[in-house]
Amino acid sequence: MAKQTLRRSNILEHLIIGNRASIRSGDMKKGRISAAVLLLVAYLLVQYAECKNNGTEGHFLVDGIDVEKLSDDEVRDLLDAEDVKFTGQLDIWIGKQSLKERHRIKRVAPIVARVAWMAGRALYRSLSHKVPHITRSGGRMTKQYFKNGGYWSARRDFNRFKPTGVTQFRGRTGQKGYTGKILDGKYQLTVRKKSSFGRPTLEIRSNTGGKVVRKVRYE
Repeated sequence: MAKQTLRRSNILEHLIIGNRASIRSGDMKKGRISAAVLLLVAYLLVQYAECKNNGTEGHFLVDGIDVEKLSDDEVRDLLDAEDVKFTGQLDIWIGKQSLKERHRIKRVAPIVARVAWMAGRALYRSLSHKVPHITRSGGRMTKQYFKNGGYWSARRDFNRFKPTGVTQFRGRTGQKGYTGKILDGKYQLTVRKKSSFGRPTLEIRSNTGGKVVRKVRYE
């Protein structure tokens, strides 16, 4: 609403200032008529913008669903449904990466384990034994999971996601970890030895504008 008011004020100010020249020309009557017409046009433009906006400005949307209209339980159910969709994609991703690895291993090993197309779901279940904590900051919603273990457990889980393009990073404050891409680059997977939480963290963040961030805190 604040943005709409500001936008309306800017439009009216621009039109009125632009009309001052005709008012100062001495033709006051014509100037008043022009001002009234311009104000009417400005009003119609603002109404059109609000209709086009469809009432969604300033609202928090997840997959087109306005989270502001949901109860806490409904938000949790929506994020659980998002997890189901995500883990289905993860099943296919890990399976594809496992096939590539099997093709390489076959050259030296006659027996290779069968590809597990439910590996993504199994991995995700192992990360979410405890009830997750949901927080919201700015334009993102974070679903935080908690798991027993330290940095090496986090590193092991990071590798189980089969990330590609993995690089190591080290911050000025001693922060270090690894980051890579999963699901054909749609998500960024990052493991940190120590985060603001003070413990190792595994983070899954969308690279395509997704609003939900998933974090696993190791305790």
